[in-house]
Parts: sequence; C-alpha cells; structure tokens
Amino acid sequence: MARATSSLSHMKQAKSWPPSHMDFTRFNLDRLRRTKPARQTTIWDKKETGLCVLWSPGPAGKKNEATVTLRCVFYLRDKPGVPQYTVIGRYPDGKLDTYKDGKGGKEHVIRCFNLATVRAKARRIRDDAKQQNIDPRRPRLTGEFKSVVDEFIEEHVKKTRSHLQTERIFNTYILPEWGDRHVEEIKKSDVALLLGKIRSGKIKLNGDWIGTPSVAVATLARLSKLFNWYSARHATDNYHSPIRRDMRERDDVPKPRDRFLSDDELRALWKACDAEPIYGSVIKVALLTAQRFHQIGRMKRSDIKDKFKIQGRFEGEEWIPDRWVETVWDPTRADEPKNKRTSVVPLSGMTKAIIDAVPIINAGTHDFVFSLSGNYPLSDWSLMKKRLDTRMLSILKQQAKEAGDNPNKVELVPWQHRDLRRTARTLMARAKVARDIAEHCLGHSLGRIESVYNRHDFVEEKKEAFDKLAALVTRIVSGDPNANVVKLTSRR
Repeated sequence: MARATSSLSHMKQAKSWPPSHMDFTRFNLDRLRRTKPARQTTIWDKKETGLCVLWSPGPAGKKNEATVTLRCVFYLRDKPGVPQYTVIGRYPDGKLDTYKDGKGGKEHVIRCFNLATVRAKARRIRDDAKQQNIDPRRPRLTGEFKSVVDEFIEEHVKKTRSHLQTERIFNTYILPEWGDRHVEEIKKSDVALLLGKIRSGKIKLNGDWIGTPSVAVATLARLSKLFNWYSARHATDNYHSPIRRDMRERDDVPKPRDRFLSDDELRALWKACDAEPIYGSVIKVALLTAQRFHQIGRMKRSDIKDKFKIQGRFEGEEWIPDRWVETVWDPTRADEPKNKRTSVVPLSGMTKAIIDAVPIINAGTHDFVFSLSGNYPLSDWSLMKKRLDTRMLSILKQQAKEAGDNPNKVELVPWQHRDLRRTARTLMARAKVARDIAEHCLGHSLGRIESVYNRHDFVEEKKEAFDKLAALVTRIVSGDPNANVVKLTSRR
C-alpha cells in the first residue's frame, strides 16, 4: 500500500513537470532540451527576478530535442506596466558575451551554459532599464560624439518641427569640430571655445567663414538639450554636462528685427515678382495675408473654403442672424506649436485672384497651391530670393533714374521673408485697422485671461481688415492714390 501511494505521488510530480518556476541549473535546462513540449511555454528562474526561458518544440526534424531560449523581462519608465522582453541567448551554445585575455588580446566567447554570467547580464539589463531608462534592444552607444548625435537626432530631434534646422546646426558647426571625440571628454572649455568661434564668425565652410552671435545662441541651446539627453540615458554615473548657465553672453541676445519694406521697395517687389510666377505669388500672398511664410508655402487648395459660417450674435439690442463669409483659408493643423498659433484667414478678392492664377500642376492626392511638381511644396527659397533681390535692385535703380536721382547710390537693404509679415502689420496700422483686430489677423494669442474666456473667432472683422490691407497695397504698387480693390462697406 505504501509503495502504491509513493508511485502515485511520483506520477503526479511527473505530470506537473516542468513547474512555472524552477532553479536554472544545467541539469534542469538539459532536461528541458530533451523533452519536447506541445507548445511554447515560459518558465521563470527562482534565483534571478525577470530571467526566464522560452521552452519551444524546436525543429520539426528533431523529435526529442526542444529549444531553450534565455530571455529577460524589463520595464521602461515611459511605458509603465508594459513588459518588454529581450533575448539573452539560446541555451547551451548561444553566444552570451566576449572578452579578451591579457596575453596577446585573444578573444574568448562566453556561452549561455555559463548561468552565473547569464544571471549577471539579466540583472544589468533590468538595472539599466530601471535607473537609466535604457532599452537594451537598442545598440548601446560607444560614446563617440558623432554616434551620440546620430542617436539623439533619431530618438529626440526628428519628433520636433525644427529638426531640419537642428540637424543643419550639428552638421555645420558642431560635428566638424568634435566628430572624432568621445562625448564625455568634452569639457566646459571646449564648449566655450566653440561658441567663441561661432560668435566671431571663424567657422570655415566651403572656403567661407561663417558664424554669428545669434547662431551661437542656437548652437548652445541644441548642445544643452543633447548633453541633458545623454546624461539622462547613457552617461556614466560620475558624468556631468559641460553646459553652464553663464555661457550665453549678454551681447548674444539677438535684437528684435525692425525691417519692413518701404513703399518704393514694395513697388519694386511687386514688379519683380511677375518674373517668378509661382514664387512671386507666394510673396504676394504672404504680404496680403500677414501669415508666416512657411505656412503660405504649404498652402493646399483643399484648405480654401468657398464659405465660412459666422454664428449669430447680438449687437446692442439687435440680433444679427447667422451669416456666411466667402472665400477663407483654414491653415490650422493639430500639430501646430502653442506659441505659433494659426487661425482662419478670410481672403480678399485680390488674394484669391493671385491664388487662382497659379497653375494647377499634377493635382492628385497632394494639392499644394505653390508647387513645381504637384507632390511637394515649393522649395529652394534662397536661390529664388537672390534672383528676386537682383531684380528689385534693378527696378529701384530704374525708378531713381526716372526721378532724376543717381541710380549708383541706390542700395537694397537686406530683407527676409519673415519681414513681409511685419510689413503687412505696419500697413494695417496705416489702413486704420484696429490694433486688436490686426493682432487677430496675425494669429497672435490674446492675453491669458481673455484667451480662456473670449472664444469669438473675429472672422468678419478680419475679412474687413484684409480688404483694407489689399486696398492699401493696390494704391502703393500702382502709384494711384485713388486705386482700390474692393468697395469697403461699414459694418452692420
């Protein structure tokens, strides 16, 4: 009877093998390899938290041999509660690690049957994930500055809207100086020296010397983010960022731009734009809508609506029913940054005529208004801007000659695309557009309290303001003080 009871107990133990948790010894893992399971099963180590094996049926041709794959589970701070798995290697002959001995530097391979090393590696994986938020499935950085920058751009920078500008700063000003150095060898003095060279225009690029104080400020901002990112994710325990608060000099603070185009320059600009049908149209629309230039360049025809509904409201004691404003452009996007808001832009008749005159090229899934291919928005602005400036200067000289002045003394003060927005805002003031309405036209946010409680869209008021702007631009570029675009009517 005792023998029968003992036999029954042994049978129950055999049926329950393998358990969900067991000591990972060579004896137990070899036994797993000799027993082919019906399906994949996960078995956990009793000694090392997070260490497990994936017990699988293995190749079809081998009847009595299973595969035992050592894995480690870990968690990342940005994905709480979601288990992440990484493969350590296949027991017993999988490659676990390598080392070189002191005699001739011969490389030796550590195999996965070394279970003490397996547990140590699992512990290191979990520690990295917990303390430094490092995903061990990604290749570890070597510390070479260029590889750190590449990883930073891939993991962090490409998620931002200014990634092209950031990549250009690294490739132009930073990598040529530090590309072959180890990131943790870069000290405060190295950063100060680099910023000084940029500030004084002593960075050489294709035979030219480049660099300005404003570029030094932008470079410092990018370096600060890079070193903070590296310190949080990859740095050794004793590493400290070389960036200090006092590195930005007082003279580096860029002065607010005050450049806007005069009436003579506007006449020359308008005439010069006629030689560049598409690019010239972008310039004109940017001036007439007071919107940011890069948004104008990405304008889509599908964003232009024939009508926009104005909700009914009270004016005094009179109820004004719902009305419609014709022809508006809605450039709003869900991913727009909070400090660069956009809003619905009512288009004046003059602006709509300019847009309608732009040829539709390869209109399909992409419907960019200003495009050479139809699939991408217009690019290579700098080259077209240089040609435009050359034409503007030629026209200004011709105007001076016709006025009896010396054309050789005429100069075109450098200007940028973003100065068109400032010019438009200045013209609105001349056209007697109310200050708050003009700010709404530019998409500027209101004060904190008002922006929370005042949700009126001011579309009708902006329509009148843009009509006034178009009328003033027409008078200026035509030289006729009586010229107008639309007949302005008083508000109801």
